[in-house]
Amino acid sequence: MKNVWKATYVNAWILLSVGSVAAFLFSSNMIELRFVTSYWLGITAQSGLTLIVSAGIAAVGGAIEGARIKSLRKNTLPRTRSSSQITLRALAPVLSAAILIQISSFLILSQFAEGASDSPSLGLLLVFFLIIIFHMLLGFNLGLRIHPALAIPTALTASYIWLGASWGVNFYPLRYMAGLILMDCCRIYEELDVNAIYTALIFNGLGAVASFLFASRKIRGRVKSNLPLGVTALLLSAMTVVSSIYAASDLGPLPITDRDRVSMVCSDSLSRKHSLSTLNSTDNFGAVTSPNICFFEGQDPRGEFESALRATWARLNDLGVDPPKLIVGANQQNKEEQVGIVATPISRPDEVAYSLVVDIIGQPAICDQESDREWANRETSYRALIKFLLDSASSPGYDLSGFAPSLNEGEQANYRNLQLSVDKFVAHNWRNSESQEWLALAIKSVQSCDFKPPVMP
Repeated sequence: MKNVWKATYVNAWILLSVGSVAAFLFSSNMIELRFVTSYWLGITAQSGLTLIVSAGIAAVGGAIEGARIKSLRKNTLPRTRSSSQITLRALAPVLSAAILIQISSFLILSQFAEGASDSPSLGLLLVFFLIIIFHMLLGFNLGLRIHPALAIPTALTASYIWLGASWGVNFYPLRYMAGLILMDCCRIYEELDVNAIYTALIFNGLGAVASFLFASRKIRGRVKSNLPLGVTALLLSAMTVVSSIYAASDLGPLPITDRDRVSMVCSDSLSRKHSLSTLNSTDNFGAVTSPNICFFEGQDPRGEFESALRATWARLNDLGVDPPKLIVGANQQNKEEQVGIVATPISRPDEVAYSLVVDIIGQPAICDQESDREWANRETSYRALIKFLLDSASSPGYDLSGFAPSLNEGEQANYRNLQLSVDKFVAHNWRNSESQEWLALAIKSVQSCDFKPPVMP
């Protein structure tokens, strides 16, 4: 019997070694720094990338141990041990190896936590732990029931397909039941929908219990009490699927929601700090020459975004665009007095300034009655508008022209007069009346189907 338990440790060490190399190679090429930098929730979620490895080796290890018990049960397995003791003793080394890989992934990503104001998500870590157990017991059941030559590759394939392929299935509950989609989180202004976490907890938690009951039934052999145990396992499996689908019923293709903006810290033109909740549109959005800018703690770690935004906002204001008086580093429906921008801790100041310009303008309106030619004219007008604004809004230290959309040779010829207007504005802050009229009409045509794209001057 000692040789049997020794073999389980050897199996675990081999899987740990192979899995560690695979996890490192996989995650080093897949980690999104914009998700993990200065945000513990993003770090926790991104550590789930290595589930494709840790859950895989758990499934393989479970299949190996299940096959070992199946082959040795009649002559070496002690009859005095319960099925729970046998299962725990056989699977503990494999489980430890898989969890160690997952913990290592989390600890390695923790190097990006500097500046984070939140804390690691314990619920998400529990989900990953349960996913590993579920996959291990899935492999264990296969090893107990079919030949090892089939059980081991089947366990690995099933684990990989369930985690990976379910991510792209259009029946969304399957994505959340598998759980790997949870690692598609989060920029610092985003968070996970709590229902996504609940779905993964329910399915993998109850599913692990049902899998354990199925395994116990097989280990116990042919005894009279096995029928109630099997029925219980089947009923629990059905309940697991139904309750998981119900928990995920309101979820869409992605588990991301907007982070609560109450914790945002804002600053005005005098760099006075205050909470977003203290802003009042009547008191703060009157005649102003500089906006209020709000970020989550850690979102602008170097303090570089604010000056770029103020410089760009001032240029847009001088152009007569009348930019919103409140800028927030968050997803939001843009309004007349508010605009949300894309800003992560690894963004460059010019990228954040570029986001301000394009988010103020928005995307071209979709007009149902337009012909293909009219749509093409509206798209061309949009690209010319964005190029005009980015060229004009550039300021010393913040050159936004590199973000401007390209124009073909014919469009460039039509744009020449606007380019002359840009050059004069940049050099002397002088606005050409003809280009100003075009600018006002172009903005309206992008945002409303009631206005046709103007002809470029």
